[in-house]
Amino acid sequence: MSNKARELLRRERMEATVSELIDRFLITKRTENCSPRTIDWYRQMLGRFARFVGENTPMSSLTLDDARRFVADLQSQTQRLVNHRNAHVKEGGLSPYTISCYVRPLKTFSRWLVDEGVFRADPFDRLKKPKLPQTMIEVLTAEDMEEIIKCINYRTCYGGRLLAMVLLLYDTGIRASELTGLLVEHTDLTHDCIKVWGKGSKERILYFSPTTKKAMLRYYATFRPETTSNYFFLTTNTTTTDECVSSAAERRVSV
Repeated sequence: MSNKARELLRRERMEATVSELIDRFLITKRTENCSPRTIDWYRQMLGRFARFVGENTPMSSLTLDDARRFVADLQSQTQRLVNHRNAHVKEGGLSPYTISCYVRPLKTFSRWLVDEGVFRADPFDRLKKPKLPQTMIEVLTAEDMEEIIKCINYRTCYGGRLLAMVLLLYDTGIRASELTGLLVEHTDLTHDCIKVWGKGSKERILYFSPTTKKAMLRYYATFRPETTSNYFFLTTNTTTTDECVSSAAERRVSV
């Protein structure tokens, strides 16, 4: 391709709208074998930026100031989970961690624009992530676990499932997404282990205790709905979501 043709192509791409270029970016990520969850995350984060600046705005008209105004708007929010399909609106602003989750894909997107020849220089290169607080992670003690388990009525369908989930999380340290995505075929109740795929499609084999095995066997044999679904943990006849796990973890009442 000649320099003239390359320059014409670059100008054509610069006139593309923010929404069009985000769609192309997501297609690129799909061809790079990113997981559907990762692509949905990019779509959600970048979609909010597109709505803020205008989805039909030409990308060429955007500057670093637009990105900074977007971050400032996020910091000024007074409610969380607005328009969330699985959760209720909560009062209070977005945390620095949440805002950082918007900045990271935005910077990845801007670097991709340079790689694709839309810009000669990264337009958001000097966009800074908010400073994150240096907090210590609180670790559950054995006494904490005893108190949590006491709050669970394991004789009910909900409680039987919750007990198995809590114990499996405690034993293995898996992510909530790995818990809700756990398949029956990857759950070995004979050899007391599960197979999970984490970030980057990395396969791991994790073992659990006899106590956890007992709770999982009881849930599977007694409370798990009869369904064609291959997910191990179910809510009625549907997959347990990350939000369900978070909601259950926050409850301090007997179930």
